[in-house]
Amino acid sequence: TITEVMCNAYDDIWVEREGRIEQTDLSFSDDVQYRAVIDKIVSAVGRRVDEASPMVDARLPDGSRVNAIIPPLALHGSVLTIRKFSKDPYTAKDLVNFGTWT
Repeated sequence: TITEVMCNAYDDIWVEREGRIEQTDLSFSDDVQYRAVIDKIVSAVGRRVDEASPMVDARLPDGSRVNAIIPPLALHGSVLTIRKFSKDPYTAKDLVNFGTWT
């Protein structure tokens, strides 16, 4: 049911579920593990993220989009988002039912 994962820091993880954003009580063990996961995800699609190239926007093999930004571009620490797209695009009626639209 999760359509997006947003990691603002190793211990600040949010998810979008049915059009609603909610904070989780999940976290990586520390910033080192968080950066290792970011590196593993972006390297799996043939990309890299480092000080020379601090931002990656790529498509994962399943069609999801991944965006990672690290210092020095990210002023308050590394940020990672992964958006999974529905096989069937949402309609206006779906957005109303989710409570996203009125």
